[in-house]
Amino acid sequence: RDYNSYHGANKREVLWPATRTGVENLVWVDVARSWPEARDECVARGGWLWAPKLANLRKEQLNQQYWTGWNDFQQEGVFLDMSGKTLQPNSKAWADEEPNDSPDRNTPGDENCVEKRTDNKLNDLKCDRQLKFFCQIDDPTNPLFKYRT
Repeated sequence: RDYNSYHGANKREVLWPATRTGVENLVWVDVARSWPEARDECVARGGWLWAPKLANLRKEQLNQQYWTGWNDFQQEGVFLDMSGKTLQPNSKAWADEEPNDSPDRNTPGDENCVEKRTDNKLNDLKCDRQLKFFCQIDDPTNPLFKYRT
């Protein structure tokens, strides 16, 4: 099935067309979850929480805030995606003054997960925030590649 056969059937999950993101096999999950819940849901589907290519962020046609696959759980300030690729802290993809690990209630190291904002810039954020997300699935014939239609 293609994007059009899913789009509109149930707007909670849609196979996203590559023309919008430059990536095949993305499933948009239109349900807000914490970053760990989003990651676990993607892994359960046989994929991962998507981290967009930085070059694609500037031209992305989606005016939506969502979780990305980047986090700095292993080492503070070193943001890795689920494949281990590093997002540089001096990248132009970050919003002004980000990443800042803005502490909440004077707790250091409070913002460990990365969101894509509606202005297509990245921001480190508390992982318990509820955001929508994309899962990237390597093999859409995998039985874990499920749609709620």
